[in-house]
Amino acid sequence: MKIFADRGSAEIKELLDKTAHNTGSTQSQVAESLINRALHYDRMLSATNTTMDEIRRGNLEGAFWSEGYFSVRSPYGNIWYPRDFPIERSG
Repeated sequence: MKIFADRGSAEIKELLDKTAHNTGSTQSQVAESLINRALHYDRMLSATNTTMDEIRRGNLEGAFWSEGYFSVRSPYGNIWYPRDFPIERSG
C-alpha cells in the first residue's frame, strides 16, 4: 500500500501516516478501513435513496414530501405548502 500513499497527494499520505501512527496500524490497514467506510456509506446512501446534501439539510424536503406538502419554485428557492393550501398547481 506504500505505492498508493506515494502516488496520492501529500495530504492523503499525511492523513494515512498520522492515523496509522495514532492507532498503531499500518498505512494499508488505515487505507483499507477508509475504503471500507466509503463503500459502506455509498451502500447506505443507495439503499435509502438519499444524497449527502439531503442528509446535511436533515432531509427536510423528503419530510415535507412524505407529509403531503408540495413545493412551488420561486426566485428565492422552493416554497412548501400543505396539500390543502388553496393555490393552483400545474399538473
